[in-house]
Amino acid sequence: MFISLFGRIPRWLRCLTCAALILALMLAQFGAGGLARAADAPAGPHFVTIQGDGFVLDGSPITIKGANYYQRDAPWNDMWQRWYGPQVAQEVTTGANQLGLNTLRILVPYGVKYGWTDTTGAVNSVYLDELRQLVQIAGNANLRVILTLFDFSDDWGAPGSALEAAQLNYLTTIVSLFRDDDRVLAWDLHNEPDHYPGWQQSPSAAGVVDWLARMAAAVRRLDTNHPLTIGFGAYQNVWAAQPGQPLPIDLVDFVAVHDYDGGRIGEHVRDMKTRTGKPILLEEVGWPTGHPYNPQAYSEETQRYVYEQIVATVEDEHIAGAVQWLLWDLTAGPAVRSFDFVDWMGLFRRDGSLKPAGAVFATLPAPSLPASVTTTLPLTGTPVPGWAEPLWFPQTGHWVAGVFKDRWLADGG
Repeated sequence: MFISLFGRIPRWLRCLTCAALILALMLAQFGAGGLARAADAPAGPHFVTIQGDGFVLDGSPITIKGANYYQRDAPWNDMWQRWYGPQVAQEVTTGANQLGLNTLRILVPYGVKYGWTDTTGAVNSVYLDELRQLVQIAGNANLRVILTLFDFSDDWGAPGSALEAAQLNYLTTIVSLFRDDDRVLAWDLHNEPDHYPGWQQSPSAAGVVDWLARMAAAVRRLDTNHPLTIGFGAYQNVWAAQPGQPLPIDLVDFVAVHDYDGGRIGEHVRDMKTRTGKPILLEEVGWPTGHPYNPQAYSEETQRYVYEQIVATVEDEHIAGAVQWLLWDLTAGPAVRSFDFVDWMGLFRRDGSLKPAGAVFATLPAPSLPASVTTTLPLTGTPVPGWAEPLWFPQTGHWVAGVFKDRWLADGG
């Protein structure tokens, strides 16, 4: 009936009628101003997921190409204590642009000793804001973030203990904050739990795996958007059997291993591929270009060779990707200090110039990974006034930095 009556209306009036009907339907659906809101509505989060032995984003396979990051003037836990957001933004953006990175790995300490929590596991709000800034900086550079929890912690709370409750409080605070944030790529539950005395003093390893299983279950209850892993220091321990406990491989969505045996990385990956069909990510790989006591054994040429092996392994073995250690050198020149060769594992020298290995790593093809979630947090902090700069002693040809520099100055030289 409606169609027959509509056919008798003149063409020009029918067009107006159709337009009016369409507009009325759209207004009914979206309300006044709905057209503008529909056009401007942001897309929902696009999370990186796992398919087979690789990562995918929106149905397309992706290669993870990342860097582990500390602020070069304030590494380790000092990054949070001496935070300077503008410097972090400059360093991260430089790395992303010159190396073609798409991922940043950040390690989040746990415990009263490091200022991150109180005894109840309540998280320091200042440090939490700095973590949010760092995720924002990464997102602005089109990087996804691997957030590693419980760094520096060798405490493995027993079921039902006050320690477990505090650890769950810390975990819940951080995971809940980022569970709907697609700038986060994945959760890494603990950094190298197999390198702590709690694991190595048998039979304690079973207790560590039990703790990992409980914490992994807690993350999964809170967050179904992000994959989960554990960054092991020795890849064989991913399959280490402990009495009455699951295998660590069964706790993770992808294998994350740390491998500094540059010449054997390919061999190790091929061994891992015989053990699992899950994605394999080289989560820490690299080589130093200096050493305070044996500089001849650590050179930029050797570092370049190691990165050639890393890139070739990712491409030839078709694994998920690699996250190098470390983005920036932490100190200049051969320095005697508390942390030695790690200071020169950067792909960028302190003056901002790129090492030959950086040019090699830049050749690894990897897509940009822009996220949908954005924030506009102000970048806080003040510049670190030369804290990490070493003292030069021309008499011996050495730099002195860190606690050695502090003692030298405290003793009046």
